[in-house]
Amino acid sequence: MINCKICGREFKLISKTHLVHHDMTRLQYMETFPDAPMQSEESSVLRSKTMYETNKNMSAETKAIKAEKIAKSRAGMSSWNLGKGGYKLEWSDEARQRVANRVSHLKGKPLSEEVKRHLSKVMSENAKKPGYKSYLKGKRLPSETKQKISESLKGRKLTAEQQEKHAKAMERIRSTPGYTGPMKGKKHSIETKQQISKTLNHKRPEIRKTFEDRGYWVPLENISEFEIYKRNVRLVTERNVHLIENYDASKRGLNDKENDNFQVDHKLSIYDGFMNGIAAEVIGHFCNLEFMSWRENSKKWHKSSMTLEKLLEEIQKSEKGSN
Repeated sequence: MINCKICGREFKLISKTHLVHHDMTRLQYMETFPDAPMQSEESSVLRSKTMYETNKNMSAETKAIKAEKIAKSRAGMSSWNLGKGGYKLEWSDEARQRVANRVSHLKGKPLSEEVKRHLSKVMSENAKKPGYKSYLKGKRLPSETKQKISESLKGRKLTAEQQEKHAKAMERIRSTPGYTGPMKGKKHSIETKQQISKTLNHKRPEIRKTFEDRGYWVPLENISEFEIYKRNVRLVTERNVHLIENYDASKRGLNDKENDNFQVDHKLSIYDGFMNGIAAEVIGHFCNLEFMSWRENSKKWHKSSMTLEKLLEEIQKSEKGSN
């Protein structure tokens, strides 16, 4: 409830019917008491709900008739503040606080599917308009917002329809002229690679099942034992390559006659490790790795340059040194 600033009576709404008793219009009342509210918060919420329900249930034909009546009634009329430059009154601290404390009747309530579809349709239409610019363009989301988005999406999986829509959107983005990927011309740091490797190892069974179901990966039962062993060795190797003394990621590459690229080689070869039943962790240990040019590596092929006894001795020394 709010009080009339003239007589002090309580009302839900300061109407023009009441102001007639004071020989005053609503405009005169607002100019005399600029900080005084014209309706209570309860009345504002109820009015908003009523108008929403009315417009929601109104047919398109009724809306057209109503709009035509309003247009006819306004024909030849001019706005009451035409040429006055609008309001130039400054808000009081009390008014600012009142607006800040105002709570929407939808706050804390989930939107209905109908409202969601309507909002999605409106936003899509606005995005297609020429000159449209997103309010987030050129800005970065704060870490708190990213955290909230991450928590809200945790545990949720995209439906088949959403996956198809996302794939089409990414395809459209990548086909845009001048598009460059976020990692183009960049390389992951050693710390990032270790973190990615750790995450993938933790989720590897789940990832493998997903990719096998989608037909991207060959099921393990259809892969030879040697290929599986070789993959396990390479996983361990990639975690330890940064420990090689002369390792330089910028020089690493495939066989190239024009460039003298370097490659990671196993002193005790993967082939010999598989044939002798040696654990992948031993073959992929940094004591068994060396960084050499691709020409030297091609000559060596799958031959070993170190025995198992020598490798175990080197591993034992490195572990004692680290302790």
